[in-house]
Amino acid sequence: MKYYKIPIIIILAALSIGFAFGKANAQKLLDKVVAVVNNDIITLYELNKVLKPFSEKIEKQNLPNKEKAMANAKRQTLERLIEKTLINQEAVKLNISVEKSRVDSSIVEFKKRNNLTDTGFKEFLRRQDITYQEYRAQIKEYIIRNLLLKHEVRSKVVITKEEITEHYNKNIDKYSEKKRYHLYNIVMRIKNFEDDKEKEKVYNKIDGVYNKIKNGASFTDMAVRYSEASNASSGGDLGEISSDLLSDKIKNAVSKIKPLEITPVIETEQGLQIFYLKEIEELKIETFEDIASVIEAELYQQRLEKKFDTWIADLKKKAYIKITLED
Repeated sequence: MKYYKIPIIIILAALSIGFAFGKANAQKLLDKVVAVVNNDIITLYELNKVLKPFSEKIEKQNLPNKEKAMANAKRQTLERLIEKTLINQEAVKLNISVEKSRVDSSIVEFKKRNNLTDTGFKEFLRRQDITYQEYRAQIKEYIIRNLLLKHEVRSKVVITKEEITEHYNKNIDKYSEKKRYHLYNIVMRIKNFEDDKEKEKVYNKIDGVYNKIKNGASFTDMAVRYSEASNASSGGDLGEISSDLLSDKIKNAVSKIKPLEITPVIETEQGLQIFYLKEIEELKIETFEDIASVIEAELYQQRLEKKFDTWIADLKKKAYIKITLED
């Protein structure tokens, strides 16, 4: 048998490529599997990626037993990923997909329904602590889930006029007391809420800004100069926000001031904030005729959610699921 000499440069190149390729795959193979769902796996990397925002919130909170809270969050997140995997598997079986344009339309409809400007929508996402792409992914998953439910639920869900009327009468305040606020804000972040010295330092800084505004300084100028929020360059403009989209703490503070006034310093999950109220728009009282179709859609969705719980529980019973996550 005749042997040929292979140039050393080719051998080294092949080894370096193989090493790089092997290292990448080894990392993937070494990534611990925390659950098997039929023919799919969920890795520790995937779990930690989804868990990250929740674990960060737990770290910031002053909880008596953080380890237990973290363990519960990890278990709940894994259950969520298992359900998501089962949903995706069913969607593939039934050839269900969602076009980009459908997700776009859903977001436009959400903004319209809640009277949100682009700036207001960005603030909504910030308060939810999710990125725009994460929100799109959630909307897509939500649409797929509903399409699956409509396919699987054989008995038609019927909402009667009597049910709609009863819901309207029970929630009359919800449909008659809405306001829309045009708000501006100044945000100063606190990296560690448990660090009293850091909190005091940030509070003193924002309190100084508060006093400057009270003494005649322009709110927008102060926002551009001091705010750490993404809307700082626009003077802290949040746009018009419906009152029911505000947290209770912010809504309570804003409701106590008049247009062109500012709130005291408020501690929120995002940090310390001051809000400036430019104007209030009183939204008209929605009559039963105005809102009946919206209520019907809400009740229909609630009924679907109950069906979903039953359907997903049935899927879990039929599926092969092995959890290998260690406590």
